[in-house]
Amino acid sequence: MMTIDQGIAALIAALIVASVGAVAALINLFLSLKAQRENMHLETYLKMTQEVGQEKRNLFHQQLSEFYDPIFTLLSVNQTIFERIGPESNARLNPLNSEDEVKNLWRELRQNVIIPNNMRICQIVESKLHLLSPDDMVNPYFSFTTHAYSFKAFKKLEFERYELFPFPEDFRQHVQNQRDYLKKKIDDMMEVDLKSVPRHSA
Repeated sequence: MMTIDQGIAALIAALIVASVGAVAALINLFLSLKAQRENMHLETYLKMTQEVGQEKRNLFHQQLSEFYDPIFTLLSVNQTIFERIGPESNARLNPLNSEDEVKNLWRELRQNVIIPNNMRICQIVESKLHLLSPDDMVNPYFSFTTHAYSFKAFKKLEFERYELFPFPEDFRQHVQNQRDYLKKKIDDMMEVDLKSVPRHSA
Protein backbone atom coordinates (compact mmCIF):
# COMPACT_ATOMS: atom_id res chain seq x y z
CA MET A 1 0.00 0.00 0.00
CA MET A 2 1.29 3.44 -1.01
CA THR A 3 2.18 5.71 1.84
CA ILE A 4 1.43 9.42 1.90
CA ASP A 5 5.08 10.21 1.26
CA GLN A 6 5.11 7.93 -1.75
CA GLY A 7 1.92 9.56 -3.02
CA ILE A 8 3.40 13.01 -2.65
CA ALA A 9 6.60 11.87 -4.36
CA ALA A 10 4.59 10.40 -7.26
CA LEU A 11 2.57 13.60 -7.52
CA ILE A 12 5.72 15.71 -7.54
CA ALA A 13 7.26 13.45 -10.19
CA ALA A 14 4.12 13.73 -12.30
CA LEU A 15 4.18 17.52 -11.90
CA ILE A 16 7.84 17.64 -12.89
CA VAL A 17 7.19 15.52 -15.99
CA ALA A 18 4.22 17.72 -16.88
CA SER A 19 6.27 20.88 -16.29
CA VAL A 20 9.15 19.60 -18.44
CA GLY A 21 6.68 18.70 -21.18
CA ALA A 22 5.07 22.12 -20.96
CA VAL A 23 8.46 23.85 -21.06
CA ALA A 24 9.50 21.72 -24.04
CA ALA A 25 6.23 22.58 -25.79
CA LEU A 26 6.77 26.28 -25.10
CA ILE A 27 10.35 26.10 -26.40
CA ASN A 28 9.15 24.33 -29.53
CA LEU A 29 6.42 26.93 -29.99
CA PHE A 30 8.92 29.76 -29.51
CA LEU A 31 11.37 28.23 -31.98
CA SER A 32 8.59 27.63 -34.48
CA LEU A 33 7.36 31.24 -34.18
CA LYS A 34 10.94 32.51 -34.48
CA ALA A 35 11.51 30.41 -37.62
CA GLN A 36 8.23 31.65 -39.12
CA ARG A 37 9.18 35.25 -38.39
CA GLU A 38 12.64 34.76 -39.90
CA ASN A 39 11.06 33.18 -42.98
CA MET A 40 8.66 36.10 -43.29
CA HIS A 41 11.57 38.56 -43.01
CA LEU A 42 13.52 36.58 -45.60
CA GLU A 43 10.54 36.45 -47.97
CA THR A 44 9.98 40.20 -47.53
CA TYR A 45 13.67 40.89 -48.13
CA LEU A 46 13.75 38.69 -51.23
CA LYS A 47 10.60 40.31 -52.56
CA MET A 48 12.01 43.80 -51.99
CA THR A 49 15.31 42.77 -53.59
CA GLN A 50 13.49 41.41 -56.62
CA GLU A 51 11.40 44.56 -56.91
CA VAL A 52 14.49 46.78 -56.65
CA GLY A 53 16.25 44.61 -59.24
CA GLN A 54 13.26 44.85 -61.57
CA GLU A 55 13.14 48.63 -61.13
CA LYS A 56 16.84 48.84 -61.98
CA ARG A 57 16.35 46.71 -65.09
CA ASN A 58 13.39 48.86 -66.13
CA LEU A 59 15.50 52.00 -65.70
CA PHE A 60 18.38 50.51 -67.73
CA HIS A 61 15.96 49.54 -70.51
CA GLN A 62 14.45 53.03 -70.47
CA GLN A 63 17.89 54.63 -70.62
CA LEU A 64 18.73 52.49 -73.63
CA SER A 65 15.44 52.79 -75.53
CA GLU A 66 14.77 56.48 -74.91
CA PHE A 67 18.25 57.99 -74.71
CA TYR A 68 21.32 56.01 -75.80
CA ASP A 69 19.88 53.85 -78.61
CA PRO A 70 18.17 56.66 -80.56
CA ILE A 71 21.16 58.99 -80.17
CA PHE A 72 23.53 56.26 -81.33
CA THR A 73 21.34 55.39 -84.32
CA LEU A 74 21.05 59.00 -85.50
CA LEU A 75 24.77 59.58 -85.03
CA SER A 76 25.56 56.44 -87.01
CA VAL A 77 23.40 57.57 -89.95
CA ASN A 78 25.07 60.98 -89.94
CA GLN A 79 28.54 59.48 -89.73
CA THR A 80 27.88 57.16 -92.66
CA ILE A 81 26.70 60.05 -94.84
CA PHE A 82 29.60 62.26 -93.78
CA GLU A 83 32.19 59.56 -94.48
CA ARG A 84 30.74 58.67 -97.88
CA ILE A 85 30.04 62.08 -99.34
CA GLY A 86 31.15 64.75 -96.85
CA PRO A 87 33.79 67.39 -97.59
CA GLU A 88 36.67 65.03 -96.76
CA SER A 89 35.20 61.88 -98.29
CA ASN A 90 36.73 59.80 -101.06
CA ALA A 91 33.76 60.70 -103.27
CA ARG A 92 34.59 64.40 -102.90
CA LEU A 93 38.31 63.87 -103.54
CA ASN A 94 37.89 61.47 -106.45
CA PRO A 95 38.56 63.37 -109.70
CA LEU A 96 36.32 60.92 -111.59
CA ASN A 97 33.26 62.27 -109.79
CA SER A 98 31.61 65.50 -110.80
CA GLU A 99 32.51 67.95 -108.06
CA ASP A 100 29.26 69.88 -108.48
CA GLU A 101 27.11 66.75 -108.28
CA VAL A 102 28.87 65.51 -105.16
CA LYS A 103 28.62 68.93 -103.51
CA ASN A 104 24.95 69.22 -104.38
CA LEU A 105 24.22 65.76 -103.02
CA TRP A 106 26.14 66.57 -99.83
CA ARG A 107 24.15 69.80 -99.38
CA GLU A 108 20.89 67.92 -99.93
CA LEU A 109 21.72 65.20 -97.43
CA ARG A 110 23.10 67.73 -94.98
CA GLN A 111 19.92 69.78 -95.14
CA ASN A 112 17.35 66.97 -95.17
CA VAL A 113 19.02 64.23 -93.10
CA ILE A 114 22.00 65.35 -91.03
CA ILE A 115 20.56 68.59 -89.66
CA PRO A 116 17.15 67.05 -88.78
CA ASN A 117 18.96 64.13 -87.13
CA ASN A 118 21.08 66.59 -85.15
CA MET A 119 17.99 68.46 -84.03
CA ARG A 120 16.37 65.19 -82.95
CA ILE A 121 19.45 64.36 -80.88
CA CYS A 122 19.30 67.82 -79.29
CA GLN A 123 15.65 67.24 -78.47
CA ILE A 124 16.47 63.90 -76.84
CA VAL A 125 19.30 65.44 -74.82
CA GLU A 126 17.13 68.35 -73.71
CA SER A 127 14.09 66.26 -72.77
CA LYS A 128 15.70 63.01 -71.56
CA LEU A 129 18.86 64.16 -69.81
CA HIS A 130 17.47 62.70 -66.58
CA LEU A 131 18.07 59.27 -68.17
CA LEU A 132 21.82 59.91 -68.36
CA SER A 133 23.68 57.08 -66.66
CA PRO A 134 25.33 58.05 -63.35
CA ASP A 135 28.57 56.75 -64.86
CA ASP A 136 28.24 59.10 -67.84
CA MET A 137 29.20 62.78 -68.23
CA VAL A 138 27.03 65.64 -69.49
CA ASN A 139 29.80 67.63 -71.21
CA PRO A 140 29.96 65.54 -74.42
CA TYR A 141 26.19 66.01 -74.91
CA PHE A 142 26.38 69.76 -74.30
CA SER A 143 29.30 69.98 -76.73
CA PHE A 144 27.28 68.13 -79.34
CA THR A 145 24.18 70.33 -78.95
CA THR A 146 26.37 73.45 -79.33
CA HIS A 147 27.86 71.97 -82.49
CA ALA A 148 24.46 70.92 -83.85
CA TYR A 149 22.80 74.31 -83.43
CA SER A 150 25.85 76.06 -84.86
CA PHE A 151 25.95 73.63 -87.79
CA LYS A 152 22.33 74.45 -88.54
CA ALA A 153 22.90 78.20 -88.28
CA PHE A 154 25.96 78.12 -90.51
CA LYS A 155 24.61 75.69 -93.12
CA LYS A 156 24.85 78.31 -95.88
CA LEU A 157 28.50 79.05 -95.20
CA GLU A 158 31.53 77.14 -96.38
CA PHE A 159 32.31 74.06 -94.32
CA GLU A 160 35.60 75.51 -93.00
CA ARG A 161 33.62 78.03 -90.94
CA TYR A 162 32.32 75.25 -88.71
CA GLU A 163 35.73 74.84 -87.10
CA LEU A 164 34.65 77.25 -84.33
CA PHE A 165 32.05 74.70 -83.20
CA PRO A 166 33.50 71.29 -84.13
CA PHE A 167 31.80 67.98 -83.79
CA PRO A 168 32.96 66.60 -80.40
CA GLU A 169 35.68 64.07 -81.07
CA ASP A 170 34.73 60.43 -80.42
CA PHE A 171 31.19 61.42 -79.39
CA ARG A 172 29.63 58.48 -81.21
CA GLN A 173 32.13 56.10 -79.61
CA HIS A 174 31.35 57.64 -76.23
CA VAL A 175 27.63 56.94 -76.68
CA GLN A 176 28.37 53.42 -77.90
CA ASN A 177 30.53 52.72 -74.82
CA GLN A 178 27.68 53.85 -72.55
CA ARG A 179 25.22 51.62 -74.42
CA ASP A 180 27.54 48.62 -74.10
CA TYR A 181 28.01 49.31 -70.39
CA LEU A 182 24.25 49.43 -69.74
CA LYS A 183 23.68 46.26 -71.76
CA LYS A 184 26.35 44.49 -69.73
CA LYS A 185 24.64 45.60 -66.51
CA ILE A 186 21.36 44.12 -67.73
CA ASP A 187 23.07 40.88 -68.77
CA ASP A 188 24.83 40.61 -65.39
CA MET A 189 21.55 41.12 -63.53
CA MET A 190 19.84 38.49 -65.67
CA GLU A 191 22.67 36.06 -64.92
CA VAL A 192 22.34 36.66 -61.17
CA ASP A 193 18.57 36.13 -61.43
CA LEU A 194 19.06 32.83 -63.25
CA LYS A 195 21.54 31.62 -60.62
CA SER A 196 19.10 32.48 -57.82
CA VAL A 197 16.30 30.34 -59.30
CA PRO A 198 15.96 27.18 -57.14
CA ARG A 199 16.93 24.02 -58.98
CA HIS A 200 14.88 20.89 -58.23
CA SER A 201 16.60 17.57 -58.60
CA ALA A 202 14.76 14.95 -60.63
